[in-house]
Amino acid sequence: MKKNLILVLPFITSLAFADENQQANIWQKVNRHNQAQEQHLVEEPIAKNAISMPQRINITTALMMAINRHQWQLVEKILAEYQQYPNYEKALGLFAQAHLAKAKGDNEIAEDYFQQVLDLYPQFVRARLDLARTQFENKKNSSAKQNFSQIDTTSLPVAVTNNINAYLNALKIRDDWHGNMGIGLVHSRNLNQSSQDYRCFLRLPNGFCINDRKAPKALNATGLSYEIALGKRIELWDQHGIEMRGLWYGKNYKDHKDYNESTLSLSVGYNYQNANNSLSIAPTFEYVFDGNHALYRSFGGQAEWSHNITPNLNSNIELSYKKLDYIDNDYKNNEGNQFNFYSSLSYGITSNTLLFGGIDLGKSHTKQIVNSYKKYRARLGLQTQFNNGFNVALLGSLEKRRFDGYNGSLQAKRHDKKQTYSISLGNENWAIYDFKPSFTVEHIRNKSNVDWLYSYNKTNFYLKFVKRF
Repeated sequence: MKKNLILVLPFITSLAFADENQQANIWQKVNRHNQAQEQHLVEEPIAKNAISMPQRINITTALMMAINRHQWQLVEKILAEYQQYPNYEKALGLFAQAHLAKAKGDNEIAEDYFQQVLDLYPQFVRARLDLARTQFENKKNSSAKQNFSQIDTTSLPVAVTNNINAYLNALKIRDDWHGNMGIGLVHSRNLNQSSQDYRCFLRLPNGFCINDRKAPKALNATGLSYEIALGKRIELWDQHGIEMRGLWYGKNYKDHKDYNESTLSLSVGYNYQNANNSLSIAPTFEYVFDGNHALYRSFGGQAEWSHNITPNLNSNIELSYKKLDYIDNDYKNNEGNQFNFYSSLSYGITSNTLLFGGIDLGKSHTKQIVNSYKKYRARLGLQTQFNNGFNVALLGSLEKRRFDGYNGSLQAKRHDKKQTYSISLGNENWAIYDFKPSFTVEHIRNKSNVDWLYSYNKTNFYLKFVKRF
């Protein structure tokens, strides 16, 4: 059964607005989980003092100790002095230069120095360990695996052997499928985004209204919320690879099937990554269902760049394009091109607390200018993990949306201001078959100059169980 077109239009257009936000949020959570999992696996440092070159004189001992303690200014000073010694050993000098380069973030130079050391002393285990670690951090997975696997661990301390195995395990996990599966309940107050407004434009002397506008009553409904995300990276050579992503998510309301929604998104493309950068470029395909009927499909592309500015500060920029093809003829006027720009910054205040935010821009060109719009959004959030396993996330955003054309039917050129606030509570120590619970409250306030139709308040409650892998 088709919904009333003029009254459902706010709900339909909101699907296109919200899809990009939800997809970005899901993949950000997947990436954060992968990074945390990898860091946990290799957080124990290699016992550097347990493996070293035969030390010939005291200055070499001082140099190795400074390297192990990451005292880089002292390393430079001792190295400069050591290079003047008549019995200067080139391999040890190269080893020190490799660590100095790595400390400055010059991983390629560090790898070259480590390799020169191994060319002189192929059995120098410490150099091979540090080369493999540098390649691991620089996302050269195959090379790192090869060097870790070449090390004979039979005579090494247990701590070092365990650490090597941890790195090999982390490399295996890198090559696996990643993602999450989530299912739960959603309760929506004002599911249909009704303004619940009534206005009389012409009233007779007896009080009878002969020209009025009445928004429908707000619907409250409980339904099922679900999401499945799958991603895999296949290394081609060194830091270059192919990245595949698939995402399916939606909501299903038993008693209000007209408001069911579902989105399928697929992408396969090129990916480059190193210690501080990740760049992805891929074509995208999307299929959106509304009320159990196909609403639109889209073809496009996206480019995403993530950069670690410092160990605690990360930036992310994404550009995307979609060409929307509406399957339902009633919405053909919404067909057109969408352009989006997303920028984000995240800062680790502590090891358990993350502050993040961003600025987003969007532009939609449709067949009718009255349906074209520009959007601007600012986001801010805070996420923290407590020692008892509980985690809390606070999110807030402000979005302004301005339509390009004058709508004669509405007698206005529409512009909206939308505020969204949410709080989520979960616990990492609670799980049912690895599915961890979280409870989220989301409140949306949309204020429009066409307030009788587009202004609304809406609150969603989510109880989800999510498994990340």
